[in-house]
Amino acid sequence: MLSKVPLVANVGLTQHNYSLYALPVGYILAMAPFWFAVVNIRTKVGWEAFDTANPRQSYKKLDAAKIEPRLYGRITRALAASDNTFTNIGYFAASVVAGNLAHLSARTLNTCAAVWIVSRIAYNYAYIVTEQTKFGRIRSFIFTVSVGACFTLIVKAANKLSSAPW
Repeated sequence: MLSKVPLVANVGLTQHNYSLYALPVGYILAMAPFWFAVVNIRTKVGWEAFDTANPRQSYKKLDAAKIEPRLYGRITRALAASDNTFTNIGYFAASVVAGNLAHLSARTLNTCAAVWIVSRIAYNYAYIVTEQTKFGRIRSFIFTVSVGACFTLIVKAANKLSSAPW
């Protein structure tokens, strides 16, 4: 079905396996909210406000009074989004590697990797800009989609490897 979609078929997502390329993309997605936070801290407070030798202490010492409350919230949520993606990327990497070791189809590997990437982009954005608790559920749903992509790869790999002769 996916191979009948012209864009997918033309790009070769069903014939060529690009899933391992998603791993460095995942790292960039984990760093992007961090870079957003650092740039905003340095621009709004000053270059000396962010100590590259002790970055985690920099966040703790960040004086909210020097930054408007809305931006302060976005900075703290961006740092949390970065931490969350770094927490999740190991599971994503393991699922992609398991899928490749099990020789899952390029279509399955590429689709799950693409779903994870797109959902993490949406998750980071939602995490940073969501200020109201009621919209936090959307972020939780997006997170669940990204984990679902990993579950799909792990389960499909396990099913395929369970019949291996060794």
